[in-house]
Amino acid sequence: MLEELEYLYRVYLEQGFQPVKQLWESMSVTLGRQVWVNTPQGRTEATAVGLSDNGGLLLRNESGEVVSVLSGEIEMI
Repeated sequence: MLEELEYLYRVYLEQGFQPVKQLWESMSVTLGRQVWVNTPQGRTEATAVGLSDNGGLLLRNESGEVVSVLSGEIEMI
């Protein structure tokens, strides 16, 4: 596991976040699913749709707006 982490870190240093982001998104069990999002601003329901370029979880809220969450608790519905 540590060897894989070291490899991905080297990829990140050499190529940036994009290749790591693509791999992360391809293996995610959260994307495309409804989730509860608990943040200091409150609790809301949304659909996980991707990762932002800075690693935030992209969520489509009930009004259709896509927002990035960098910190919070995600609970799959």
